[in-house]
Amino acid sequence: MNYLKLSIYFGKEMLHLLLVVLVFAVLPLAVFTLVTFKSDVLFGFRSFIVMTGSMMPLIDPGAVVYSQTRSSYNVGDIVTFEKEKVLVTHRVVDIQRKGAEMVYITRGDANNVVDLQTVSKSQIIGSVQFHFPYVGQFLTYLKTPPGFISIILIPLIGFVLIELWNIKMEWEKEMEKKLYRRMKDQMRFNEPKVLVPINGIAKGVAGSIWNNNIAGENYYHEIHR
Repeated sequence: MNYLKLSIYFGKEMLHLLLVVLVFAVLPLAVFTLVTFKSDVLFGFRSFIVMTGSMMPLIDPGAVVYSQTRSSYNVGDIVTFEKEKVLVTHRVVDIQRKGAEMVYITRGDANNVVDLQTVSKSQIIGSVQFHFPYVGQFLTYLKTPPGFISIILIPLIGFVLIELWNIKMEWEKEMEKKLYRRMKDQMRFNEPKVLVPINGIAKGVAGSIWNNNIAGENYYHEIHR
């Protein structure tokens, strides 16, 4: 019985820890990624899912890259740019002047030759600041209704229910402590006590002295008759 209770306790604690990690770590990242998929309103970041292996071994297919707009880009930077309505994430290997503007020569780390077309600054969306492998598949599933329900909604509801349960248990413990203190005070108040009025004591002492004096006087009169 004790082993079963212990197993249930540790199971609840592990579930609670998992939900805390999910809510406070995975969920903010997922929300940040979903927002930056559509817009750069969050500090100029945009996120993209890498579909090919042209940047392997650094960035695998299915990874999510987070690119941020910058005022300038240098050789060695990994940039995300738009080419013929297709988003590409490659490394800048050279910068050249073309007329009045500077253009960037790019190449995938896994490719042997540079990209055929140069990239202008206006085509560059941003420089990759960080990336997470395998997150692309996760987010692709997350954007579906079953994925949102199973990964976001159900864990969030479970976390809220566990927190409400913990609040309820703490409230019940506090109420039990208050009830125990109240019963203890009530028992102390109801204990039988011997109460003797002070004026009764005084009268008793005075009467005893008076009776002793009378008895002494009677004895004195008997001797001197």
